[in-house]
Amino acid sequence: MSDLLDRLATGRRVAWLLAALVVLMTVMNVAATVFAASTGGVGLLDMAGGRNLLNPRPGGYTPQEAYAMLAAYGPGGRRTHLLLLLCGDILFPLVYVGFTAAALRLAALRRKAPAWLRAAGLVLPMAYLVADYGENAGIAALLLAYPSRLDGLAATVNTVTSAKTVLGAVALLAALAGWVLTGWKRRTDPAPLPRPTA
Repeated sequence: MSDLLDRLATGRRVAWLLAALVVLMTVMNVAATVFAASTGGVGLLDMAGGRNLLNPRPGGYTPQEAYAMLAAYGPGGRRTHLLLLLCGDILFPLVYVGFTAAALRLAALRRKAPAWLRAAGLVLPMAYLVADYGENAGIAALLLAYPSRLDGLAATVNTVTSAKTVLGAVALLAALAGWVLTGWKRRTDPAPLPRPTA
C-alpha cells in the first residue's frame, strides 16, 4: 500500500484524482437532486434526507424519520436508491480516499516527514472509507428489509452517516490544505544551486 501511495503521490496524479473527484461529486449531486425531485423532495438517507450536498439536512434523522423517508420513496424510489448505492456509492469513496490519501502523502513527502507520519496520513482517509461503506451496507439492509423495521440499525446508520460526514470533511480539508501549501512552498523555495563539477 505504501508503494502504491508513493506512486500516486505526484502533483499531476493528485490533480487528476481531484478532477475525478469533482466529476463524481457533480454526478452524485445531480443524481441526488433528480432522486429528491422524483420523491416529492425526500432526499437520500446518505445525505440525511437532504436534497444534495448544497442543500443538506443537518442533524440526521430518527428511526421514525428514516422510515417515513423510506415510505415516501415508494417501491421505485427504494429500488433506485439501492441502485445508486451499488453503482455510484461504491466508486465514489474509493476516488475520495485515493485523492485524500495521495494528497496527504504528497504533502508528507515534500515536507520530508518521517515514515510514521507518512503512514499516519492514511488514518483519516481509511476511517472515512470504513464509515462510508458501513453506512452503505446499513442503508442497503434497511432498503432490502423494508417494510420490516430495523430501528436499531436505522439509528446506527444515522450515527455512522454523521461520523462519515465529519471524517470526510476533515480528510478533504487536510488533503487540500497539504497539497496547496506544499505546492505553494515548492514554487516559492529558491532553486537548488548547481553542484560544482571537478
